[in-house]
Amino acid sequence: MQHFSAIAAAVNIPIVLYNVPARTALNMLPKTLYELSKIPNIAAIKEASGDIVQVAEMIELCGDTITMYSGNDNHVVPMLSLGGKGVISTIANILPAQVHWMVSSYLEGDHKTSLDLQLGILPLVRLLFADVNPMPVKAALNLMGYDVGVCRLPLTDIDESLYVNLKEEMTRYGILGA
Repeated sequence: MQHFSAIAAAVNIPIVLYNVPARTALNMLPKTLYELSKIPNIAAIKEASGDIVQVAEMIELCGDTITMYSGNDNHVVPMLSLGGKGVISTIANILPAQVHWMVSSYLEGDHKTSLDLQLGILPLVRLLFADVNPMPVKAALNLMGYDVGVCRLPLTDIDESLYVNLKEEMTRYGILGA
């Protein structure tokens, strides 16, 4: 709490919190988010705990005081169904139009289109998270012809089998030519 309060006091811009227990080994609990939501410039959270019950509790406690964004590309529609407003996405780096369409379709009431898009990207999402981020997404962007280079150590290139699977799925999805 003190950490976030100090940062919020030091800046006069909106702050987006990031709850990603898989990377930090610390989960921001709903009660903690509720307390943080009282700080005026804490505006949103990128929620990536993967715990949909926790997401519901966060939205229940905080209401409209915090804007909820999915931090997991495989949970966008479930988060939107609980009152989330969008996603801060990895897969949007390679499928920006589809991610935009998925979210906007949901928010405009076309839940079927949104769900179809969510389910349609899941095989690619699984591959993008089959190794440490950003390694697979950099490989995907390089496959698309964007020279994003290699990861800095200690991260490395993805292994050959993941590269082949990623390339095949991107081709199947229509991102790459056959």
